[in-house]
Amino acid sequence: MSISPQELFECLVKLNGLNSAKAADLAGVKRPNVYAWLAGKKQVMSQEREERLLQNFGVINGTLSKDIVYRWRVESDTACFKLVLNHLFNPDDLDKAIIYFVDVENSKHYNVLRIPFTEGDLFVLVIFNSQQNTGYPLTKEKIGFGINGQKLNVPDWQWDKWWDSEKLDAKKFCLEADMLLKKQGDVNQLWATDQPMDIKMRLLYEEQIIEKTAENAGLRALIRALLNEMRAAKFKSKLLDKEERDITFKDFYNHELKKLRNMEEDI
Repeated sequence: MSISPQELFECLVKLNGLNSAKAADLAGVKRPNVYAWLAGKKQVMSQEREERLLQNFGVINGTLSKDIVYRWRVESDTACFKLVLNHLFNPDDLDKAIIYFVDVENSKHYNVLRIPFTEGDLFVLVIFNSQQNTGYPLTKEKIGFGINGQKLNVPDWQWDKWWDSEKLDAKKFCLEADMLLKKQGDVNQLWATDQPMDIKMRLLYEEQIIEKTAENAGLRALIRALLNEMRAAKFKSKLLDKEERDITFKDFYNHELKKLRNMEEDI
């Protein structure tokens, strides 16, 4: 099914929860030009600017880049979702797509769509645009292609991390998803199949170390700011004394360390 560049752009705008003005700003294209282009005045939009508008949503050379994971919001009829994928991919590719059913804390229901290719898989995280809709956004019966896959249990913090990332790298997503699948005992559905698990583990740990280091720096800055406010307000507390803070920190640190090591021994 073929649609015009304008129709493709409008669908991608909706799927990404944006509006035309915001999408124009993100692509560095003047809003009036976008409005005129959408109204049918093709001459106001150069090929280069048109490509920029679509590249901003991951569309490169007429297809979706596999380097990032897409996060789309769909209406109950999934019309835009179907239009975009049917336009960008051939029916044989879509027939191989796997629709995973994601449960977050047994109360929120989402999907991960995976389209397998020999040169790398494409992933799309999918939620409903409105909280009034219930159930899973996608099923094979609803969208007319793909395979209904397994159910995945994902912690809320992990899903939020994926969804809220400024840009979700596909390799990083696959590594983290593989760890979840392994925990759930399903080693047949691992997604990052191009690397041995020990390499995946190392890469994941390296990423976690970077994140924890940044988190630690942020917490230290927050503590310094709070201490400065307490001193300025002449607040009385033994925790204003560095030695007292060190003692309290050490007590909690040793307690948590012992607890975690006991958990490792139990495993």
